[in-house]
Amino acid sequence: NPSARVLEVLRTAWPHGMDGVRWELLLLPVRREHAFTRLRERWDQGSFDVWLGLGQAGGRARVCAERCAQNLFRPGGVAGEPHGDAEELLVDGAPMLQICRWPAAELVDDLARDALPIALSDSAGAFVCNELLFRMEHRLCAQLDSGSPAHPSATRPSAMHAERLARWAGFLHLPYLPEQLAGKP
Repeated sequence: NPSARVLEVLRTAWPHGMDGVRWELLLLPVRREHAFTRLRERWDQGSFDVWLGLGQAGGRARVCAERCAQNLFRPGGVAGEPHGDAEELLVDGAPMLQICRWPAAELVDDLARDALPIALSDSAGAFVCNELLFRMEHRLCAQLDSGSPAHPSATRPSAMHAERLARWAGFLHLPYLPEQLAGKP
């Protein structure tokens, strides 16, 4: 899986971040609700400003920065997941589409100028990658709307405002690794 490989490289080369940006790397299971539960627990324990997810999207020729997530889950063929065509809402009462606030278009423009293979995408799919992006963005927007602190470290009014505005969730879909292409059309 290319996302696991990227995490491995980051963990080895820059275990605590780079260029003044501190990060925590977390490998999540590709299982509905389990992945988000683990992510939410870790997010709530820290004082993070950004969540950037990485996932595999076979069949895509380049990295895709996901701009939108849908309030929909469609079971797939992953071990431990139910099979079938039954679609389910992720969050009852939430909008069907969440346009994410992360700077996806700017990232694509910047990296494309450097001739890196990246594109903007308007669909994170309907599986676990989409679930994570939708639930994280929905959760962050709900915190903004309620006026509650985005995370426990934001306690002063001015700090709370600045912290909430800077927080976002984003997702990059990665194409297959070359060794994964063998035997695929």
